[in-house]
Amino acid sequence: MCDICSSVRVVSNDCSFEGTVSAESAGTGGSTTISAALPAYSPEQVADYLESGYWQDNGTSDHHFDVSAGGTLKVKLSGLNTKYKAFARDALKAWSEVSGITFTETTNSGAAQIIMDDSVAGSAYASGSWDANGIVTQMSINIGADWDDMCGDAYTYQTFLHEIGHSLGLGHAGRYNGSAQLSDRVFANDSWQTTVMSYFDQTQNPDVDADLAYASTLMAADIIAIRNIYGANVTVNVGDSTYGANTNVTGTLSQLSAKLASGWAATIYDTEGRDTLDFSGFAQAAKVIMQRGGVSDIGGVKGNLVIDTFSDIENTVTGAGNDTVTGNALDNMISTGAGNDALYGGDGNDTLDGGAGDDTIDGGAGEDTVWLDLTAGSTGNDRVLNFSLGDLVEAYTGGTDPAACFAGYRQVGADLFLDFLTTGGLAASVCLAGTTWSADALSFGADRILYAGTAAPAGPRSAGPPVGR
Repeated sequence: MCDICSSVRVVSNDCSFEGTVSAESAGTGGSTTISAALPAYSPEQVADYLESGYWQDNGTSDHHFDVSAGGTLKVKLSGLNTKYKAFARDALKAWSEVSGITFTETTNSGAAQIIMDDSVAGSAYASGSWDANGIVTQMSINIGADWDDMCGDAYTYQTFLHEIGHSLGLGHAGRYNGSAQLSDRVFANDSWQTTVMSYFDQTQNPDVDADLAYASTLMAADIIAIRNIYGANVTVNVGDSTYGANTNVTGTLSQLSAKLASGWAATIYDTEGRDTLDFSGFAQAAKVIMQRGGVSDIGGVKGNLVIDTFSDIENTVTGAGNDTVTGNALDNMISTGAGNDALYGGDGNDTLDGGAGDDTIDGGAGEDTVWLDLTAGSTGNDRVLNFSLGDLVEAYTGGTDPAACFAGYRQVGADLFLDFLTTGGLAASVCLAGTTWSADALSFGADRILYAGTAAPAGPRSAGPPVGR
């Protein structure tokens, strides 16, 4: 029998996992000291530590159930109260989505491979047995019935994620069990932002630049680790998925908007399709990093959204804040709504729509389209960087004659200003930094004005507005 998170009570006013989390004091002034020169781990490196490094450091063999993706484990929940059963089922669903394991309920302790109860007050821990080959026979989880009274529902749900992670074979993220100090870290960025198996929230670790946020999903290292153990060929949220507002996904991530609005953290995991992040309902300034492994700030919370390292996101929509969105190497469609926004397309053939406000737009490499919707009210005065061969300004006029919406151009030093009138008669402009006027680059389509980054006119690239418009 091996205990993990061994029955350590929560101390007053401290709802750290299974015990206290603290920095060490040094010197007569009691100044905080931390382990020097620790490396920052990638999610893959953290996953390796969760799978095996922790167990090796503690003189124990790594272990897992004899099941793979597509298989089934039986769980007994009858020892939990009604609220805890709901937490347990949601947490099991989250693990099922990323592991491919199906969890079925039983009332038979002998048949159950995972048994959960709430009988030991003030404690949260997992214990179990495995053979010489590391094959687990049975795991037991206790989360005291008073845990949510002491720590709240959000932390209690995260505790279920954490303890189920232990039952499936994951260790802690550092050399700690029951309590932790910063000197127990193995890597500098040990926190909940990367794994629910950490003892450190985002603000307890000075090497993590993020606000405190409980995990509403498994985090990036957890997902990698569990896929490594039980099989990586798991598909989740297939098809063209939308996350956030106007979501079309089911399961754990269907509640993403509500969770982020309530201050939780989350990781996006998606294996197929052309996918969209839709944060149009948020008025706070957002920072969105669309690359794999990117960490974003949503809803006024810093560092609360992560893109998994195997997930590709093609489109992003933001709301009324002054947003910054950085795309990836795919053909992105980015629409930032109101606010003075910054859009960076990166590689790929991107479509970039700053919406209302005075925006800065840089398509990066590829043949990019700067989209203006002259039918949607004010579009502001935008500045476009690195406008070059293959790029295009495309100003949509709807049913209005495009020529009537083009108000001319101004060459101001090295910069070219294209002036427009919206269909409502409002002035708008686009500054193409470092660009010289060419009459040959201007053309008119049936419902749009086109200015190309080439001496030859270009035709329209899109049949309609970008996603989210």
